[in-house]
Amino acid sequence: MASNNGNMSSRVVNVGGPHYDPDVRSIADNVDTMLKEREKLAEKRAHVHFSVTIADLESRLNNLKRDRQGYEYQNAWLREELKAWEKRAAEAEAKAKVDADARIAQHTYDLQSRNAQMVETVAETVDKLKRDAAARVAAAEAHADSQVRELSRDRDRNADMVGLARKHVAWGQHKLRLLLEKVYSMGCHHEDPLAVFVYEICEEFGEFRNECDEFLDNRFPDDNVPDLGPVPEDEGGALFSKTYRNFPEAISPGNTGEQVNQPEAEVSPSGGGTASHIDSSPSIK
Repeated sequence: MASNNGNMSSRVVNVGGPHYDPDVRSIADNVDTMLKEREKLAEKRAHVHFSVTIADLESRLNNLKRDRQGYEYQNAWLREELKAWEKRAAEAEAKAKVDADARIAQHTYDLQSRNAQMVETVAETVDKLKRDAAARVAAAEAHADSQVRELSRDRDRNADMVGLARKHVAWGQHKLRLLLEKVYSMGCHHEDPLAVFVYEICEEFGEFRNECDEFLDNRFPDDNVPDLGPVPEDEGGALFSKTYRNFPEAISPGNTGEQVNQPEAEVSPSGGGTASHIDSSPSIK
């Protein structure tokens, strides 16, 4: 406003010149003073008005500064907390890694222990199975040997029984031939029913003796079975102590030179004879 109104007295002097009235000059000075006062009053009002605004702004600025300081402090605290959290997280991660490694190592050790125990158990089981199998094989072999021995003994017993049967058949055939000679000596001819009957029975005895001889010569089809020795006494060997085996002359295939026409004086009164008088020929011509 001072720039707009200017100095009123200077304007009056410039307008009126030196010949202007002093009263006018005084009025101009008063007007100028009033204008200055008015400017001062306007400045005071503006100062009061803007002082409130400035104070409010300063208050806001101070509040913002305090808030900023609070935020900075909070940010610093948060940064410290973040650093502490990161440190705790790193420690927790390291601890978790150590724990995980320890658990993995323990689990690996347990697995290795179980695997070793399982391998040991499997090895023991395999060894036990091998021992059991070997024991079973040995038992089976022993049983098979026992069975072979028993079968061999049974075969020998059967051979003894067949030899004994052959000896008795030969003895019976010899007695029948003596009876046939007795019939002939009584005057019966060859076609007499009694002579024919005795002759046929003698022939059948001869055929049976030949079958016994053939069996004793050939024995069994499988003659590669080793001889396991004589039959023990506790298994019935005593029953065959005087059987066919003790009379090899009775089973010899070449023992065919037995007498047919033996004198009756060599026969016991009861009609019995001895095995040494057995004739191997099945028929009489």
